[in-house]
Amino acid sequence: AGCVSRILSPIYNTIYDYGYGVLKSTLIEDHKTPIRSGDDSVELHPVKISTLALSLDQITKIKTKLRVTVNDVITGTVFLGARLYMQETRKESGHSRSTALVVLNTRNIGGYKSVQDMLNPDNKSIWGNQFSFLHAGLPKLVNGQYSSPLDFVAHAQRLIKRKRNSVAAYVTGQFLEMIRKLRGPEAAARFIH
Repeated sequence: AGCVSRILSPIYNTIYDYGYGVLKSTLIEDHKTPIRSGDDSVELHPVKISTLALSLDQITKIKTKLRVTVNDVITGTVFLGARLYMQETRKESGHSRSTALVVLNTRNIGGYKSVQDMLNPDNKSIWGNQFSFLHAGLPKLVNGQYSSPLDFVAHAQRLIKRKRNSVAAYVTGQFLEMIRKLRGPEAAARFIH
């Protein structure tokens, strides 16, 4: 049963993540929240940049307690911060449908090559970075569902771990490349937008 699960789980996760990503890009919209206005051309709106300093000692303690990676702790903390901000600004947005678009450099899937290797006429590698993205749903804050920030970070880590057990980012990257080749870079940019 464990062997079958290890084989079928990535296949299921890939189909689910890729299908959900296509639906999120075409049909399903997130709710309007303090961090998603739903307005057109938001890239032209004024931007406010905030910073937050996190203690590496605290991150390491959380990492050790939850038995997760530093990236898991940071991702969970960013998700929690976004949810808390949303809930503080508009109470009902703590349980709204909200998605983080995680941009990934997928070039390392094929491995990095030195410049000398890339200049080789027999080189089959693609120049430059190759990117893809994943839709990662932010865990909801519903009626104290998470008794502590640690519970929230642990839940976010489980969501990200499931996405790691999928090749949807690679499939999405290949889909974007196909759109770029068939319809041009503008069509690929429209899809991403």
